[in-house]
Amino acid sequence: MKNSLKLAALVTFAIAVLAVSCAPPPPEVQVSQARARYDVQIASFQVLEPPAEEVPVDEGLGEEGTDAGDETADAVDDAGDGVAEEAGDAIEPVVEPGPVTVRFDVLLRFDGPGEPLPGVTVEVLQQDETGAEKASRRHYIETPGLVANDQRQVSFELEGFEVGETDSFGVTLRQAVPAEERGEYQEYAAAMEAGSGG
Repeated sequence: MKNSLKLAALVTFAIAVLAVSCAPPPPEVQVSQARARYDVQIASFQVLEPPAEEVPVDEGLGEEGTDAGDETADAVDDAGDGVAEEAGDAIEPVVEPGPVTVRFDVLLRFDGPGEPLPGVTVEVLQQDETGAEKASRRHYIETPGLVANDQRQVSFELEGFEVGETDSFGVTLRQAVPAEERGEYQEYAAAMEAGSGG
């Protein structure tokens, strides 16, 4: 009888251990495991020129500071000497310095096994010529249709960079995201919301 009870207890314990080992990990752990299988590399970046502001430019005078001629004159004085009283105005685009938009082309790959996430958050890093970090931004990339061992090129634009002539950019995928920061990552936030039944 005692042996039967011991055997039953062992079987119950083994079933409990098996159930725990087969249970899926928490949603945030699953996201971390999936993110670890991604590889992201920057292919290129392009600083986009800001829209030019049109300002009037006086074309009434020639290169030597003299009258441009009757073709641009709107009127002549009463003495008839041919000197223009008013000159025509032209519109010339002027680009003011300031924050700009940067276009990024990145290569994104998911190495299986497992299913890719609907999207993944990457870190965009701006560095000066010495390699010192000037700015960092996060960007969520949607990847519908991405499958295991597949690679694709994705393009996106970010605004508000102060870019120097020798600056460079890099794109990385951060590993080991602290628990207190996971809510700032769309894939973690979605997984935790789904796990809580929200």
